[in-house]
Amino acid sequence: MPSPASGSRESGPSPEPESRELPSTPAPGAEEAPDDAVLESVLRETLRADPGEDTDDPIDMGALREVVARHPGQPFSKEPIALEMVWAVLCDHFRIDPTGSVAWRAASAHIAETLFDDPRTRERLATLWNRLGGK
Repeated sequence: MPSPASGSRESGPSPEPESRELPSTPAPGAEEAPDDAVLESVLRETLRADPGEDTDDPIDMGALREVVARHPGQPFSKEPIALEMVWAVLCDHFRIDPTGSVAWRAASAHIAETLFDDPRTRERLATLWNRLGGK
């Protein structure tokens, strides 16, 4: 007969230890980046106008034109063009200090990479870049 100190019960099966244990470290890559759907959602929200604004223009095109002014005649590229376009939109929309925030810079780099790596969104950004005066 098992002693009460051992914690054994004869009334039913005991749960397997693996089902109660939590991993001591996160899975590789678990903390690296949100999935693409989340990033796409963030970008859509970023580009959407604030509900209180009375404008058809969901983003401040001036911020994007400043990117064009810094890179006159350059063709559309992931770096620096897409990266700076995303950074300009994030800074403008969320009122981020452009000189700071390592986390926001990392987020903008990941968003730019995700958008650039998708052929459809890369084409749309390239078209926007060209319309703004880039080459």
